[in-house]
Amino acid sequence: MNQVFKNSPIERNISVNALAKKAKMWSKGEIIDFYPNEKPSKDVTKLHPPLFIEVEAFGSIVKRSLIDGGAALNIATTHLLSQFDLELLPPREETTMRVKGFDGVSKKCAGIITLPIRVGKKTLKTLFYITDGKPSFNLILGRPWIDDMEGVTYTLHR
Repeated sequence: MNQVFKNSPIERNISVNALAKKAKMWSKGEIIDFYPNEKPSKDVTKLHPPLFIEVEAFGSIVKRSLIDGGAALNIATTHLLSQFDLELLPPREETTMRVKGFDGVSKKCAGIITLPIRVGKKTLKTLFYITDGKPSFNLILGRPWIDDMEGVTYTLHR
C-alpha cells in the first residue's frame, strides 16, 4: 500500500475516513488534486487576467464575453441587449430569480432571454439571465454554456 501512495497527491498523515471520502469523490470525478510540488506557493501575488472572448449574436460581434467556469448561470446585461435591434430579440420572460455578483450583492434579474451565441462554427441557443447596469463584461458564459459547448475549461499551472 505504501508503494501505491508513494507517488500520489495524498497527504502522508491522512485519516482513514478522510481517505475514504477523497476516494469516493475521485471515483465520481468530483475532485481534482495536485501533487504537493504542483501547488502554488501561498505568496503568489501574480494576477491572472480573466478569459474574455468575442462571440457572435444576431450577426453582431459581442466583445468582452467572459468565460467563467465558476458561474452557475449565463448572464447578459441590459446594456448589451439595448445595442441590438429590438425586432431581432426574442421576448423576455419574467423571473423572480436573484443573482449575486462578484461584490456579493444580490440583485433581482430583469428577465430571462434565449440568444443564439456563435463561437467558431458552432451556434447554440443559450439561456441568459438579464442583469441591469454596465459592468466590465457584456456576457458571462457560465457552466451551462460551457457544458452545452462540450467544452473543457483549462487553467495553466506553472
